[in-house]
Amino acid sequence: MEMSGVVSFCRKYAGCFLLVMVALVYGVFSYLVPFQLDDIWYADLYKGFNGGSGRFSFGAFCETGMYHWLHQNGRLGNLLCPLFVAVFPKWLTAFFVGLCSALLYCVSIKLYAGSRRVGITELLLFLLAFAVLLPWHDNIMVADFALNYLLSALFNVLFILLFLGRQAGRRVAGKFFLLASVSVAFMAGWMHEGVSLPMLCGLTVLLVRRHFKFVAFEWALAVSYAAGAILVAFSPGLWGRIDGVDVGGFSFSVRHMLRTLALCFPVSGFVTAVACAGCLWKRLRERIGNVISSDLFVLSVCIMVSSYFIVIFSKASFRAAFFSELLGIVLVFRLSVSLIPSFGRRVRIAACGLCIVILCAFYSGVLLWQYRIYEQCRCIYVELENRPVLFVDMVEYSPWYTLGQTTDGVWRNPLQFYVLNEHYGANKQVVVLPYSLKDFDCDRAVALGGDAGAVVYEGYTLIPQNDALAAESQRQPYGEMYMNAGFRVKNRDGREYGIYSALIGFNDKDGCVWYLLRPDRWYWNDAFVSVDFDWI
Repeated sequence: MEMSGVVSFCRKYAGCFLLVMVALVYGVFSYLVPFQLDDIWYADLYKGFNGGSGRFSFGAFCETGMYHWLHQNGRLGNLLCPLFVAVFPKWLTAFFVGLCSALLYCVSIKLYAGSRRVGITELLLFLLAFAVLLPWHDNIMVADFALNYLLSALFNVLFILLFLGRQAGRRVAGKFFLLASVSVAFMAGWMHEGVSLPMLCGLTVLLVRRHFKFVAFEWALAVSYAAGAILVAFSPGLWGRIDGVDVGGFSFSVRHMLRTLALCFPVSGFVTAVACAGCLWKRLRERIGNVISSDLFVLSVCIMVSSYFIVIFSKASFRAAFFSELLGIVLVFRLSVSLIPSFGRRVRIAACGLCIVILCAFYSGVLLWQYRIYEQCRCIYVELENRPVLFVDMVEYSPWYTLGQTTDGVWRNPLQFYVLNEHYGANKQVVVLPYSLKDFDCDRAVALGGDAGAVVYEGYTLIPQNDALAAESQRQPYGEMYMNAGFRVKNRDGREYGIYSALIGFNDKDGCVWYLLRPDRWYWNDAFVSVDFDWI
């Protein structure tokens, strides 16, 4: 009797416990992510309007927001960012990110299950998918990116729940509920143009599908969402950035974008393929027809397909797929209810145990390595106050079992050096390099083939400054010392392929400028035998 009481208690409060654990894990994760990249830029921007102070000033906050809307973009997450990186203490920012993560997990479960009661096995399986399938590896836990993508996903899932929920079918909604719903819709549309524009495409398809008939509540939500989307989409800064996008060489761009598309959308791409198969294959359509014909499925697929085009034509990063992949996970679980039979109690218990072990091991590894990176960055920031050029033993890449979700790429990102130069002033040229390059001597380096003039020293690939790089630097946003560029490389196996790599410039002992090639983790261990410029 006592054991049955324990089981009943666990079933009743399992969801609450998981929510607390999600908030705790991602809160700690956020706390261990040092302010970097956009965080530093937004903090300095706000302090510039506030006389160098990090105290809250409504006037400085408004001035910062107006400057950002005119010169960068109109995203609500970015407008809020100065509060979280310059005004609020770090623990409060971490608490907010942890809370948003838990709420996003909660509302995603609600979107998947609807009014159906969800068992602990499904909760754990969904959490496992939430943890490993979403593109956390693209610095989502950096404060500004969390506000842009995590908070954006939360508000947009809430919007879908409101739009497709029971209340939407009623002709009259309570005044308070209506006001709250309209506010959520407006903020969801204002969050990020990379989400709101695909959402508007999906709403348009739904409108046509329903023969241009929305009930009053749905019209109120749709109009409010569109108003928020207009606010973000008509930012002069956003259009200035779009006008300045350089898509690069056609041959490289197509290869790179097709690869990025495949890596960005594995889950949503699978769902799209299942939808197409369901439309063409009668037997499959009979089993999942009720799912693929639902408004949620139609809206989600429209959002996914629209996001594909945004990624292809804007050279967007993996972060752009966050919301689409979340919808993909929701739809995969919905499809699984129709396609996968229910299992017995023993199988469910075994699945719960396996999920718990995997989640504990995974989160432990991620937090451990993020702590090491946190300590490393803390020491580097202290040292940079005194000297701009550092040679340090750094965490190049966290192990495979972290799935790249740590912020190990901060010192491979040209933007990090650019914002630090702006932070410390024009008199400093900030460079943080691996300790192995402290005594770099080009005479002891091994020359590689190709027109880039690349050499290998202590396992690192370096390229000397030349006319091609000087010309390319004129098109780069971060100056001549910090760039991103495309290359054609050949490895020892004779395979040729294109890579997109960061270039971090520094001066050797003779005063000559060299660039350290910093490719992403997919090519980090490749031994190149030749390196060619891909834009010539």
